[in-house]
Amino acid sequence: MLPIRALEFRAAKNKAIVLSVFETWKNRAELRVMERMIMDKRDHRIKGMMLVKWRSRAQLHSAARELHNKHVLRSIFSMWKNKTKRVSLIERRANVYLQRQDNILLRAVTRVWAAKARGEQLARINRAQLVRDALGVWRNRLVEVQALEDKAVLAIQNSQKELLARAFYVIRDQLRVHHENEVLATSHYRKQLLSSAFAEWRESTAVRRKQARQARIARRFFVERAAFGVWKAALTQKRLAKLEDQLKKKKLSEVFQVWRGQLKRHMMLRRVGDVVQRTVEQRVKYGALKKWIGAVVENKLQLLQAMDERNNRLQRLAFDKWKVSLRRHREDMSLLRSFQDVQREDMLRRAFQRWLSATRHERLRRQRLEQKEQQLRFEALGRAWDTWRDKFKEETLRGTESIVRLQAQRSLVFSAFRLWESKSRALPALRFYSDSVRRKAFEKWRASLPSAKLARAAREFDKENLLRKMLAHWKERYQTRIGLKAVARARYLRLPPATATPRPSVLGSAAASRAGPSSRPGIGSSSSTPAPLNFPRPSGISLLGRKAASERAASAVPPETRALSPSPATRARSSSPVKPIVTPKPVPAVVSTPAPPARTTLLSGFRVTPRPARAGTAPSILAPESTRGDDVDSESEDEGNGVPRSLKPLASSPLSEAPPPPPPSRLVGRRRFIR
Repeated sequence: MLPIRALEFRAAKNKAIVLSVFETWKNRAELRVMERMIMDKRDHRIKGMMLVKWRSRAQLHSAARELHNKHVLRSIFSMWKNKTKRVSLIERRANVYLQRQDNILLRAVTRVWAAKARGEQLARINRAQLVRDALGVWRNRLVEVQALEDKAVLAIQNSQKELLARAFYVIRDQLRVHHENEVLATSHYRKQLLSSAFAEWRESTAVRRKQARQARIARRFFVERAAFGVWKAALTQKRLAKLEDQLKKKKLSEVFQVWRGQLKRHMMLRRVGDVVQRTVEQRVKYGALKKWIGAVVENKLQLLQAMDERNNRLQRLAFDKWKVSLRRHREDMSLLRSFQDVQREDMLRRAFQRWLSATRHERLRRQRLEQKEQQLRFEALGRAWDTWRDKFKEETLRGTESIVRLQAQRSLVFSAFRLWESKSRALPALRFYSDSVRRKAFEKWRASLPSAKLARAAREFDKENLLRKMLAHWKERYQTRIGLKAVARARYLRLPPATATPRPSVLGSAAASRAGPSSRPGIGSSSSTPAPLNFPRPSGISLLGRKAASERAASAVPPETRALSPSPATRARSSSPVKPIVTPKPVPAVVSTPAPPARTTLLSGFRVTPRPARAGTAPSILAPESTRGDDVDSESEDEGNGVPRSLKPLASSPLSEAPPPPPPSRLVGRRRFIR
């Protein structure tokens, strides 16, 4: 019956857990739906506000853009007018300057050409003067020579003929030589004159060629400048034509916009006219339809009245026929009911006879079955009584197994809830909203504070943060040091291992150890009432803290009230991985000291073994078997055989037949310290 009740209890517990989890999930789902609805409303409201703002800003932007475009067009048009005026003024000034430069250049060229012409004319005059001077000198010399020849002829005629002849011949020779020299000089002078004239002509031709080249260059320069002016004027005209086209396009676009607005207005008026005309037509149609419907309704009413009269006549005839048929049917039904009553009475009589015989047979059969079941129950109870003693230890494990299963289910529910909470969107959204609100409020508060208050607040915040960090660090170091001290003390005093009772936190165990043995959760008071069963709860304490707490709790127990450890045979009997709670085997003590009963019932689950002998001394004869190495051998044998060992129990089972008397001896640590 116990397994069935355990299964029923476990099923009920699982059902309750599933219902609680389902209710939690349902509440969370409802919260999530409400959160989604609130978020949708908020998003819708934000979208509406943003749409209104966007529309207003878009209208403002469009109006500002139109004003800006008009202003830009006006400014660009004024700038274009000013620039065109400035360009035309500059062009006029450039044309005047170019004409002035051309006139100056022409005057300079004319002046140079006149100077060169005057120089050439002066050179020609000088050459003609030189020729005239040379001809005059030659004519004078010729006259002088003719005069001398005349004087010589006279002298010859008047002097002696021979002297004159010799003189004549000498003079004639001299004259011939002189004439030849003069001819040579004249030819040389002509040659020199021709060479100088050719040189002057060549120089003049070179100068004329140079002037012609300069004139060609000047003509090309003037032609290029005139062509550049014409090209520049054409380019300016082209640019002006482009600007004029752009202005025309702008005007056309403005005219198109005006025409478009007028067209829209005309189309709107046409639509309004169509709507009005359609409304009038609908009104006329509705009036005609109303009249037609009235006429049709009158005709239908007349037709329906005629049909109702005909139907009434038909119903009256049908009702008369139905009354006749109903009377006939009632007569038939009365005959049928009388026949059914006769048949039912016969059937009831037969069924009663059958039921009576079946009831008698069933009663006899039930009596025989009850006798047989009673006999089988007695036999099963005998067999169960034989096997109950062997399975009693396994039955005692059901409580621990249920506790472990409950703890596993609790941890599973807790982990599932944590996983669901981490995946849910409600709490992060609320945290994000609260963080954003706090951040905005803090930014407003910080912006409203002056610099001195900000500096003081920053110093105070830094100081508090530093103190908080140092306090947390000190607290962690203090807890670690307390745990290490407890471990060292437990090792020094050789205390027993941790119990299977609920493991409190380090601070709670420390407070319990300071408060005394009566304030601990796993230890009863001085009364003989047993402590209630405390289910272990999952906690995030570390292994070191649990060990320190258990050892601190064990160290506060007096050595007289501690029980013995179970035998190896009892430990090896259970092969379940769940740590059982079994009844310790009593070990008789040789030397007994009476202990107070109140302290005896406080902690009856602790092992009591005598203090081991020190190094160099023989073991006591009065020590129990667990201190002489018998249990060590049994444990080594169990470990060699592969039999799993269970935890050493610290409390006796409430289902044990006879709790062992607490043997008075001193408390020592684990067997490994004894070994």
